[in-house]
Amino acid sequence: MITELDVEAIRDGHVSGAVDANTGNRPLPRFFPEISVLKEKVGVTDAQAARIEPIFDKAQQEIAAAVIAREFHRIGEVREDTKDALDKLLDEHQRAALEELLAQPFGGRPAGPPPPPLTAAQQRDLAQRYADIFSVFLKNRTAITRVTFWGVDDGESWRRQSHPLLLDDKLQRKPAYDAVIAAVAGAK
Repeated sequence: MITELDVEAIRDGHVSGAVDANTGNRPLPRFFPEISVLKEKVGVTDAQAARIEPIFDKAQQEIAAAVIAREFHRIGEVREDTKDALDKLLDEHQRAALEELLAQPFGGRPAGPPPPPLTAAQQRDLAQRYADIFSVFLKNRTAITRVTFWGVDDGESWRRQSHPLLLDDKLQRKPAYDAVIAAVAGAK
């Protein structure tokens, strides 16, 4: 299951989890400083403010209409609430960029030297998890701008003890790699 899902979406000009530098409040209501703060702290004149504010407002609207999803971490199996979270994000007519995807065939382990290779059963489990994840993504592919992975191979990842990536520590494809390719090919 997705045990940690950090989906942040920009909705109505708010950024979840961010702190407003002007007030210290959450969520951040703007991406840009308030004009009054620029006047007070930077010395922006009324004439400059009149030119800046429409630019800030337009950029704010464009940013709010743009994207955003981040970091699917520690994926075990795809649960219905994961699908619901992605559906909710995409139902709001936003395009999503899914970043730092990784799936773990079993509970996370601390960083350390490369562990023994996965068993055949663990390889199958990891491949199935990636296939399930990508089936959800592919159903919503028109709204997803990109999917990036946590890294390239297990050997370079500090999460290498959990074998979460598509290539092993010797840069060899794992069955999970083939599962992603098959899911994408099957969706065309």
